[in-house]
Order: sequence, then structure tokens, then C-alpha cells
Amino acid sequence: MKVKAAVVRETGGNFDIAELDLDDPRDDEILVRVKGVGLCHTDLIARDGMMPFAPPAVLGHEGSGIVERVGAKVRKVKRGDAVGITFRSCGVCPRCKRGDPAYCHTMPQLNYAGMRPDGSKALHENGADVTAWLRRSNRRGRHNAFARLRERLDIAGVGRGCRGLERRDGRGRSGMRHDHRG
Repeated sequence: MKVKAAVVRETGGNFDIAELDLDDPRDDEILVRVKGVGLCHTDLIARDGMMPFAPPAVLGHEGSGIVERVGAKVRKVKRGDAVGITFRSCGVCPRCKRGDPAYCHTMPQLNYAGMRPDGSKALHENGADVTAWLRRSNRRGRHNAFARLRERLDIAGVGRGCRGLERRDGRGRSGMRHDHRG
């Protein structure tokens, strides 16, 4: 499928909007139509070479949208669900079991490698692989990198900052639930 994304082609380069090819979701992945997206300092320092990435790359790690397709092994969300796009975590380390997935022992490997665990990449341009840093910005990813949103939230506004997980619904409650169930 064709998608548009902001691509960095070299360290320190500009973010250029490009049309890329996106693989179909695998059994443990979902496809999300992005409604809100953000760019933060983490993306900028990566672009500027202070965090490693292999250009060309789609940086970014926050967003929100509607689930369009789910892989056969996904149970946490279904087509039509509003989701916040977040980070992956293992679900089994002491920090995850304690309820602190943001501090997962394997968070850097799961999110900053720019590829799937098997080394493949889901984004391509003219047949060449494109790194998808944190694998959220390319509209798809493993199912535990998404959190279902409460219906009353403005879905387009949730993903516009890396504090999106902490955005509140007017009564002080977060609109996201992060869990590791399939």
C-alpha cells in the first residue's frame, strides 16, 4: 500500500514528505489510519545524529488513529477502534510486570532499532528499505505498541505530543490503557 511519511535522508537533513510502500500487516501487527501525529525533541536529536538511526528513515513515535486491519494473532484491538500510538514493551520484565512499561528493560531494542525483530523493514521507497524508527510513524506496528482510547477524546489531538499518554479527558483521567494482552 502507498503511504505518505516525513523522511530524513541524511543525518542533520530535512524532513521531506515522500510516498512510500508499506507492507501488509503481519499476524502480530495492526494497520492504523493516522488522525493525529507529533514530532518531539527525541526525533530532532535523532535526526541531528545524537541517537543512531540508518537513513533514509521515518522518525517519530507518537500519534493516534483508527485501526483499519488487524493481524490474525491480535486480540487487544479490533478494526474501528480508536488507538493511541505508543511504544513497545516486553510485558515480562520486572518493570513491565510492575506496571511500568515505559521503563521496560528492552524498550530501546524494541523501539529504536528501526526494524522488526527479524531484521526486516515494513517501509520501502523505489524498492529500497526505509528505517521506521520506533515503528509507529509508519502507521503500523506490533499490537502492544497501541493503546485503546476512550471514545470521548479528540482522537486527532491525542497524538500531537510525546506526552500524549498523559493527556487527560477533562476529569483528570488518561484516555489510554496500555497492556500486554494479545
